[in-house]
Amino acid sequence: MADKILIRMPNWLGDAIMATPAIDTILKERPGAKLYMLASQSVCEMFRDDDRFEEVLVDISKKHSVRIEGIREQAKVINERYGEFDLCFVLTNSTSTSFMCRLINTKTRVGAKSGLRNLLLGTSVTIEKEAHQAVKYNQIVNGFFKTEHPTGPTSIRIKESVRFDRPTIGIAPGAAYGGAKRWETHKFAEVALRLSKKYDIVILGTPGEIPIAQKIEEVLVFNGVKNYKNLVGQTSMAELMAHIQALGLFICNDSGPMHIAGALGVPTVAIFGPTNYRQTYQWGNPAYRLVRHEIECAPCMKRECPLGHHDCMKKVTSQEVLDAAESLLR
Repeated sequence: MADKILIRMPNWLGDAIMATPAIDTILKERPGAKLYMLASQSVCEMFRDDDRFEEVLVDISKKHSVRIEGIREQAKVINERYGEFDLCFVLTNSTSTSFMCRLINTKTRVGAKSGLRNLLLGTSVTIEKEAHQAVKYNQIVNGFFKTEHPTGPTSIRIKESVRFDRPTIGIAPGAAYGGAKRWETHKFAEVALRLSKKYDIVILGTPGEIPIAQKIEEVLVFNGVKNYKNLVGQTSMAELMAHIQALGLFICNDSGPMHIAGALGVPTVAIFGPTNYRQTYQWGNPAYRLVRHEIECAPCMKRECPLGHHDCMKKVTSQEVLDAAESLLR
């Protein structure tokens, strides 16, 4: 009988994408296993059409007014519906998610070694703190199986398809983590304006990024640009991924869509500032350019600039991003 394996995926889109090489390692060691994902709503939407998973389960425990009660209720529902799992890989660094996995009927629970959280896990694996995030997730799986499978490229499966009439460049000016990860809007607009002379432009993002996208659109309209579409807040997750897959080039911040583009092999220019680029750059995509400035206070990993100047992003010029774009377009 095939193993039944529960995987508690990371909650952020980018982190979940970076966990996909670990998923492939699990399937190498347990071919034919039935994989069940437990994750946030947005991550589940992203993997809804991924045939590696038997089912994706949305973690709704945060919606309960008392989180611990929400965790208990969801674990109970999962136990009643799915019975016992042979294995559970906990790919979050969260005590609450580890606690939920402790309450779910599993023969073995596996996660990264991390202080008191180890008490909630059956098996704790030591990982390299400075390694790329994709490597860390793969180390958890290799550590449990006592194997040395290399960390392959990230990957995602999609069913939706989009086709552009002309070569098209995508601009994604948002980043869910916080304002510190966002490059200046007027510079995104400058880049879009310059590239619109040769390519169609599509602006992509979530509903929360509509105001940013509108500012870019205003610049394009003011300059008479007509070969663009502003789709921010207008696409489902599946449609967003399909649009990204159809692009000739994607320009973005360090974000979930950046990792989606990498998993789909789309040429990408990414602007980095306060985050640790060594651990979260696009993994496994050769057509990738990272644009950043080396400054003393970066990476600070803060959601908003604690010093108020935001130099890590402000010092990145439009020309630098255009040069990176041209190097891929050539």
